[in-house]
Amino acid sequence: MARVIAIVPLRADSRRLPNKHLRLLAGRPLIETLAARLGQARRLDRIVLATTQRSCDDGLAAAAAGLGLPCHRGAVDDVLGRCAAAARAEAADLVVKANGDSPLLSAEVIDSALDQIVLQDADCVTGKNGYTGLPIGLGAEVLTAGALARLDREVTAAEHRESITGAVFQQDSGFAWAPAITPLEWRAPELDLCVDTAEDLARLEAILALLPPRPAADWAVPEILAAAKRAVAVAADAPREAYA
Repeated sequence: MARVIAIVPLRADSRRLPNKHLRLLAGRPLIETLAARLGQARRLDRIVLATTQRSCDDGLAAAAAGLGLPCHRGAVDDVLGRCAAAARAEAADLVVKANGDSPLLSAEVIDSALDQIVLQDADCVTGKNGYTGLPIGLGAEVLTAGALARLDREVTAAEHRESITGAVFQQDSGFAWAPAITPLEWRAPELDLCVDTAEDLARLEAILALLPPRPAADWAVPEILAAAKRAVAVAADAPREAYA
């Protein structure tokens, strides 16, 4: 049976929101919420953090240890290299690339993409907003370990070594890829569930406050979408209420 690893690339020195992965979201570190939600994917064997060898990222390695997760560390300017090395070390057959700034990633989307990559014999199945219409930060990406190794060998452009999968979608890349197949009612491309700034963190807090009082791992996609849309509506009404 294929060994499936989720790799979470992250680093502490985000320019817009330093240490964002360790900031609290509904009372828990963001990375803890993400790990709990990833853990619901039914075919996932292990979650791995991939950070740098710098001392400023020691806190992330400590957080990984606290969550019982392995942490692979590598060069600061080579995210693709770090992830490929982690996949090799974990003897992965399939890799879920789970962005560390997306605490509400959906296990349902991941499971569907894992089934799809096998059935379609693809190199990559992407849950990216631009290809699926899903909210930003809801869908992860799945690659074969072979495709990830090939990217690591062949890709030299700095922007693609940063994005990891960017080269897959280039014309004539030679990679077989497809968008993740998800229910039409999950499409909400206007919604953003990522955390890149303090404002994003506040927006996610507002969304979480509207979700059912259950563990984060148990929130289903329709619940997240409903809460996110409600939070947008409340935010839009706030200025009118202030001047009423």
